[in-house]
Amino acid sequence: MKRVCSTFKSIFISALQRIFFCLALFLFISSTISAKHLVGGSVTYQFIGMSGSFYHFRLTLYAYRDCSNADAPELSTQATFGIYEHTGGTESLYDTITLFRKSLISVDAVSGGPACKDVPYTCLQQGMYSGDINLRSSPYGYDIQYLTCCRNVIVNIPDNSGYNYYGFISPTTYKNTSPSFNDVPVPYICTNDTVIMNFSATEPDGDSITYSLATPYTSGTSGGPNNTYVPLTFTKPNPVSYNSGYSEEFPFGLNGLCVIDVRSGLLTVYATKIGNYVIAVDYNEYRNGKLINTTRRDVQFIVESCSPNPAPVRASINGTAPVDYYITVGQTFDFQLAYMDPNFNPVSFSAQGGIFTRTTNPATVTQPALLIPTTFMVPIVVPLFQTTFVESEFLVGIIIPLSANHLRVVVVEEE
Repeated sequence: MKRVCSTFKSIFISALQRIFFCLALFLFISSTISAKHLVGGSVTYQFIGMSGSFYHFRLTLYAYRDCSNADAPELSTQATFGIYEHTGGTESLYDTITLFRKSLISVDAVSGGPACKDVPYTCLQQGMYSGDINLRSSPYGYDIQYLTCCRNVIVNIPDNSGYNYYGFISPTTYKNTSPSFNDVPVPYICTNDTVIMNFSATEPDGDSITYSLATPYTSGTSGGPNNTYVPLTFTKPNPVSYNSGYSEEFPFGLNGLCVIDVRSGLLTVYATKIGNYVIAVDYNEYRNGKLINTTRRDVQFIVESCSPNPAPVRASINGTAPVDYYITVGQTFDFQLAYMDPNFNPVSFSAQGGIFTRTTNPATVTQPALLIPTTFMVPIVVPLFQTTFVESEFLVGIIIPLSANHLRVVVVEEE
């Protein structure tokens, strides 16, 4: 009888162990799946003024959440950043700042081009966090970071990757304000369609900006948005690891395309497979020819299969269709564009690039009075430019009608 009871007890305990193991595994998998919700974002800062001998800055974080999964965790109500003086040696924690969520709104994914008529179903939320901090004078600047988890399900990087919202505050004597962004970093595009998108930024200090592709950062954390920590010492942010067949140069795979114009910030992309893909863009600020700051922006692309819709084709004007326009500093000029839609649909256009978003003396465009389904022309007037440049040639903008074609305007410094 004792042997029977002992055997039954062993079987019962073994069954309980299996049940608890399966339950723990289920909870872990459920937590891991539900934690995948972050889809893009960036951290920026603004110099407000002096506060005694301290430099007063305002930090702003934009974080985006995929809310299509009802079990996905909400965006946190606050985000705690670690701040470290960028001495180049061991950087101990200088201070922390908790940014509180100021707003939570629903936003739409951004269309990547006219061929992508089939708008994907998305549920996106934008959380805006903000807070002020006073920093002592530093010739080195400050590293700031907020570590959290977890990214959405992505094709080109491993699942459950963490997030590092990292920024660099320039040496305080610059009294710098970082570039700012005006659109949602979640565009959607169609497979097998070359798309040109405007990824330029607004530069409030008048600094020059160059653009380059980069690798997104990861945090190493997992488990959900509340699994955050502030390290006591700063280490350089780790880049994500790409899945096989993908890289910083080929984030859409070896058969895809992803290049950015260093001067205008216009991004050309082409993807062959549906899914979510992540890329990063660096915004490099130069003042008097010296690099003073780099802001990295994390972007998720939604690639979907679409009904074919060929883009408008550029038509020639008086037998020619120039692509590059060279003008002298201080010159005002205008030129005309003509486009034809292969399907004879009505054609509209947009003008994009840094030349049109300048805070002073921006270029202007005029929509044609009548959009006809074949060909139209529109004057584009570029006003006077500054009289000196660091470089002998200066790319001031690319005008993109709603097609894969584009133009370039180059201002040449007068000798």
